[in-house]
Amino acid sequence: MNVCSASDPLSVSAPLPLEITVLLLVFTTIGFFAWFLYPEPDKPKPKPKNLPRPDSEEKFENASRKLVPFPSLSDPATLKLSVVVPAYNEEDRISVMLDEAIENLQRMKKSTDVSSEIIVVDDGSADTTADVVMSYVKKYSKSDIRLLRLQQNQGKGGAVRMGMLRARGELLLMADADAATRFSDVELLMSDLRSEETLAVVVGSRRKSEIETGRSFARRFFSYGFNFYTKIVGGVYGLEDTQCGFKLFTRAAARAAFPTLRLRRWAFDVESLYLAQSAGARLSSVNVQWQEVPGSKLNVLKATKNMALDIVVMRFSYMTGRWKTTDT
Repeated sequence: MNVCSASDPLSVSAPLPLEITVLLLVFTTIGFFAWFLYPEPDKPKPKPKNLPRPDSEEKFENASRKLVPFPSLSDPATLKLSVVVPAYNEEDRISVMLDEAIENLQRMKKSTDVSSEIIVVDDGSADTTADVVMSYVKKYSKSDIRLLRLQQNQGKGGAVRMGMLRARGELLLMADADAATRFSDVELLMSDLRSEETLAVVVGSRRKSEIETGRSFARRFFSYGFNFYTKIVGGVYGLEDTQCGFKLFTRAAARAAFPTLRLRRWAFDVESLYLAQSAGARLSSVNVQWQEVPGSKLNVLKATKNMALDIVVMRFSYMTGRWKTTDT
């Protein structure tokens, strides 16, 4: 387990080594120009005031086919665990994830009385992802499975944000639709929380599994390099792996991270952790069982380039006050 420090090394007044000084100058220069030339990343266009959100984004269809309003993250928690699953064209892979999640959540309910819900966020899919999810809503009517359908693709970060804002749990788990991480490891993340802790984020780490499963050298190289980059430029410290799609937020940490989240695609993970850390959340990492799953739509080189730029813009924007860490 690794725990972050709340201090920010960029604020330390001691003389910095030449290499770090040069890196900071480059970062500042890029950030300065990006501040003017780079649009706010993936910020959704505001809807006209007289045009409400579609029902599919404000309400969910239950097993009886009735439309029921979603709650809000600002409301008090009414159950223990919310599982938020972003899904885009996942008709071929999401069934495996849902089967595993439902089995484990039912077991946890029986053994430790953990109440739960699953919120699948269909991010404007062009395939039958929504139909697959609705078949689970009907089949497992006693399990709390909800489908949030976005009318337009918002990117993974936008989908996660929308799901988190409609969750009811004391704890909120972000889990990928490809079932790459063993779902039962959510209990490892939950056990890392300290007694009565209300402001924390526990992140699954793929480091051990990457070596054991023989993940490609290129992916591991970019993963390690990007993790170093997030510490130096992104300002997120103490984590082995910021990009694992298996993260557990306390409700207070989610309230700090998601209402004002700006990045909708590439580096939203880093921004959510930065916002939670800025609010005083303890960040920690726990090894989880992970495997490469065929069917990934990610282009590693393109994603790395876009994430690197997004992180520069994100950090520079918060440092200069262009973006605020709170909505007040």
